[in-house]
Amino acid sequence: MSKHYLFIVNPNAGNGKAGKDWVKIERLLIKRDVRYKAVVTASPGHALQIVEEELQAGYKTFVVVGGDGTLNEVVNGIFHQTIVQPEHIQLGIIPVGTGNDWARHYGIPKSYKAALGRLFNHEEKHQDVGRLRHVNQGKEEISYFVNVAGFSFDSNVVYATNQMQERGNRAGIAYLFNLVRSLVSWHSQELHIHINREHIHRKIFSLSVGIGRFSGGGMRQTPDALIDDGLFDVTLYEDMSCWKVVRHVHRLYNGSILNVDTVKSYRTRRLVVHNGKGVMAQIDGELIYGDKFDIEIMPSALSVLV
Repeated sequence: MSKHYLFIVNPNAGNGKAGKDWVKIERLLIKRDVRYKAVVTASPGHALQIVEEELQAGYKTFVVVGGDGTLNEVVNGIFHQTIVQPEHIQLGIIPVGTGNDWARHYGIPKSYKAALGRLFNHEEKHQDVGRLRHVNQGKEEISYFVNVAGFSFDSNVVYATNQMQERGNRAGIAYLFNLVRSLVSWHSQELHIHINREHIHRKIFSLSVGIGRFSGGGMRQTPDALIDDGLFDVTLYEDMSCWKVVRHVHRLYNGSILNVDTVKSYRTRRLVVHNGKGVMAQIDGELIYGDKFDIEIMPSALSVLV
């Protein structure tokens, strides 16, 4: 094969599974006579540095061995660097995370052999990317995401889930557990949402901004999202009682959540979210903080090998 692949391995992904299974994946690469280099991440945020260093070394095809969190770091590395235009970079994944929601959207197999087969078929697609501008402690920051961003209850559940994952729990189970547990004490947040020339100002239970369909380890909070249509699918959950949420949890898995009367959906290229006091958001399972979030779609901005 003439293509040179740069594998970014997060040994902690999947509760340590990626680190243990990398030797199996590497055997498959050697067997296929693949030209590659592997770099193992040493700490959170290291993948951003790896992307910049390896672009300088000439690599333009990156393969994540990990989950959604590692993927998010690599995506942010691609769009923050100034060495190579992002449209000239390709991205793939061997899903070894706990949630693997981005890989689930593309139907990437869990089998390493099958996932590598998909990768090396070189079927290149272009998908949308979300660009999120926000001010954090007086400093303007930009973050990128390729799957789902969430506010209010969703970001609170992700916060609790990340804490559980650090203690060795699987994402899907941890997300559902924390969703139910957090309902007992959760109070809807008052948010300002500017979307499609409409200004929504009320208490919001939760808000999901989707490029892809899956989040939370297989839930479909934005069930009709198309990853390459140049639009966000936005699901807004109005102020709801905890019992109503519990009664409809199954709809998050079967894709019928939009049938609930207090759940509204929108399609848009841009929206602004704030509350005047500071907001916690999650992007692809990673938490960020800010006073005001300006979220814009970047159509077909990322080349993926899926």
